[in-house]
Amino acid sequence: MLDGVALNAWNTQEKYKKEKKERIYSSKLDEYKSIIDGKIENNNIPATGIYFLLKAKYDFDGKYGIVNKYVSSKKKEIINNLTIRFETIKGYQSQVDWKINLTLQEKFSTKFNKIVDAYNERTDLADIEKIIEEMINLKKEIEEELEKGNEYNLSSEEKAFFDALGADSEIKELMQDETLVQIAKELVEIINENLTLDAFKREDARARIRVNIRRLLIKYNYPPVKREGAVEQVIRQAELKYQEI
Repeated sequence: MLDGVALNAWNTQEKYKKEKKERIYSSKLDEYKSIIDGKIENNNIPATGIYFLLKAKYDFDGKYGIVNKYVSSKKKEIINNLTIRFETIKGYQSQVDWKINLTLQEKFSTKFNKIVDAYNERTDLADIEKIIEEMINLKKEIEEELEKGNEYNLSSEEKAFFDALGADSEIKELMQDETLVQIAKELVEIINENLTLDAFKREDARARIRVNIRRLLIKYNYPPVKREGAVEQVIRQAELKYQEI
């Protein structure tokens, strides 16, 4: 049994441990972390570059060591969340989900998978630096692709069909975007009207959808030699939506 003196000493020690555990330590770097994060995520600037930038532009008076330590941990965090980051790129989900946009999926999935494979096979820090650089470049490519047609305020479904209609690069030379936008909007209506639980399991249902798509393309003078390819691309895009119901 503890006597009074020992009990008081024990209580004091426990109180100190609790206060130490709950204590929040501040760092000279705290107010600069958002700046650093942006430089890493958008430009992949190395720790040395960030350190001199903070000193020159923001009057940072801390040591290089804390900058280097934070930059290294941030880059590891980025790599560890590689897949999540690509699925939640700022502004990306709100415009279109690339998992339900067949054209973007086919265009970027190979590059994305190569980056993931490179990450899984990494051996040193230099590999991580290269992976981050490739990830940033791919992010920019995706964002540029998302901007195309964005001035028409397309929904994610309309954007997916707009991309499907223009998957053949020659179509962009033969038809105006405004026409493709209108076709995309009407395609959403056609697909939604015909989308049932067995829409793509029954051959008669698939045939009906094909006929309606073909009629729509003829209505807007979609080039005859490109028409069947567009029908197939639209059907494949519609099947992605079907998988969601």
